[in-house]
Amino acid sequence: MEDSEKIILSDCIDLKICLWHNFEMAKFPLYALSGYNKALGLLTILFVAGKAMKINMCVFCEIIDGNIPSTKVYEDDMMVAFKDLNPVAPVHILCVPKEHIECANDITADNSRYVAHIFAKMPEIARSQGIDSYRVINNCGADAGQTVMHLHFHLIGGKKIGEKLI
Repeated sequence: MEDSEKIILSDCIDLKICLWHNFEMAKFPLYALSGYNKALGLLTILFVAGKAMKINMCVFCEIIDGNIPSTKVYEDDMMVAFKDLNPVAPVHILCVPKEHIECANDITADNSRYVAHIFAKMPEIARSQGIDSYRVINNCGADAGQTVMHLHFHLIGGKKIGEKLI
């Protein structure tokens, strides 16, 4: 790992982790973080209260497990939905399956029930945020703009978005 990809802090209470597009990932109690891979969104070693805990989980898996806080708007046994930390509209919710699926290319007959469940719950999630018109976006792979390699869907609304996609 290159030095530019490493963050080492001691006695840090609020750590701000930024991905390539410079959004603030989360604030959470840590003593040090070593080996954050910003391209893959992976934490490799987390030092909490002076004790090293080896982990190799993606940021969304850590949110699902409750190790990184988020502003949840919906959760059940198959998915979690939380507010994006870098919203592009008044409503910008990330809908994430609780099973780690890297991207749309990895959806199979065995795990597609998670995707079906997310799409079945999106209208309820949108209504809970006061909207009934919204856009759903999925980025598959780094070239498409996927910064956390865990399948997720952006539910975006609360303003007139227009037809232009890019």
